[in-house]
Amino acid sequence: MTPQSLTLDNLLIEAEEQLLSFCLFNPDILVQTSICTEDLSIKHHRLIFGAMRKLWEQGTLPSFIPVIDYLTSKNQLQEVGGREAFARIMALPADLSITPWQDLEALIKKRALQRKLQEVGQKIQAIAHDPINTSAEALDKCQQLMLGIQNNTSDYKTLDPSAYSLELYDYLTNPPRQPLQFGSDYWDLDKHLGGITDGVTIVAGDTSMGKSHVLLWFSSLLMKRHKVPVLYVTPEMSRQQIGIRMLAHLSGVDSRSIAALRRDPNGPHWEKIAQATGEIAELPWYVNDHESPSFTLIEADIRKIVSRYGYIGGVVVDYLQQLPPVTGYQADSPQELGRRVQLLHNLARKYSCPIWVGCQINRSTVGTADKRPSKNMLRGSGEIAEKAENVLLLYRPGYHSKDPYDDTLEIIVEKARNGLTGTIKLTCDFRTSYIFGTKEL
Repeated sequence: MTPQSLTLDNLLIEAEEQLLSFCLFNPDILVQTSICTEDLSIKHHRLIFGAMRKLWEQGTLPSFIPVIDYLTSKNQLQEVGGREAFARIMALPADLSITPWQDLEALIKKRALQRKLQEVGQKIQAIAHDPINTSAEALDKCQQLMLGIQNNTSDYKTLDPSAYSLELYDYLTNPPRQPLQFGSDYWDLDKHLGGITDGVTIVAGDTSMGKSHVLLWFSSLLMKRHKVPVLYVTPEMSRQQIGIRMLAHLSGVDSRSIAALRRDPNGPHWEKIAQATGEIAELPWYVNDHESPSFTLIEADIRKIVSRYGYIGGVVVDYLQQLPPVTGYQADSPQELGRRVQLLHNLARKYSCPIWVGCQINRSTVGTADKRPSKNMLRGSGEIAEKAENVLLLYRPGYHSKDPYDDTLEIIVEKARNGLTGTIKLTCDFRTSYIFGTKEL
């Protein structure tokens, strides 16, 4: 009896098919799982999973049709059972709240290790019965077999001196892309944040506090001042809506007047709008307005930008609660929100870029006299604050006092990994998403 037949049962087959189904409907799992192609027990499962991984590496969303096309191009579609096999997999329930994919991963990894152990056990038995080997040689060969399993199943490996020296030399001779750190042009903001650095910055506030204005200003700063490409992920607003805000920002014409031009083609400001439209055409601005952008889709966009420019200057996500679930927990639970921030942190670290993320605060807790927010008002505040480099809370005194002439925007720095906590007062034109400078406290 072979090692594979010893561990191949209906439970394992169902687990592998269910995981493949989850990956087709939720490609983010491909980024999160530690499963490799060899961990799957059946050949056609390995081919399907390998195709999804290959598409992801190429920057293509590994959904149903692309996987079919890829396998067809490799003459492997019939080998995996044709479209009928995919129909069976697609028919499986894809509700992560019922069966967490981590449970399937644990089972598949456990059975894969069992198969390796059984295979090594047979080899050790053959070594023990081989009269040619001395006792020392037999023991050494057996130890090498066991160490091979240990090295291949560890998430982290201890490098031997030669491999470590090569890695260190490569690190020293390949400096990170430049510029590594950006200035915001506002000394008070740079003093508190230590400049705009790689990592996740949470920009949180209640409705109408200016989250989208700050995120748009940040995008414009990177593109116009520092000439770097930016990915803007906006599941809340369409690309037309965010485009109008950018036109307002560049032209100085308020966004309501620009939107009204569709109803009045002969309206004023067309010259300024046309000039701003030309500016947008020259900006390295990439907008993703998918209503439910998965982390795989976001990373695919990042990879495309990196392939064109060699790096990415920054990513904006407006906003955190609009991203699709990545765990089996409730959509607004601390564990779910914390996991989303962790995945964004992983992307920031992998691609050495700042990622600014809008975040809604818990409105039911806004009960202070002056309505100023605090960190504990964040939904899932503990998980979010732990994983983010910076946490910024927004407050508009004029909004609560009903003063139309008060254009103050307060940025309350609750966490700054490379800077100082405190409050920054800025002047902001909320009609054009333009921040003018720092006010005296």
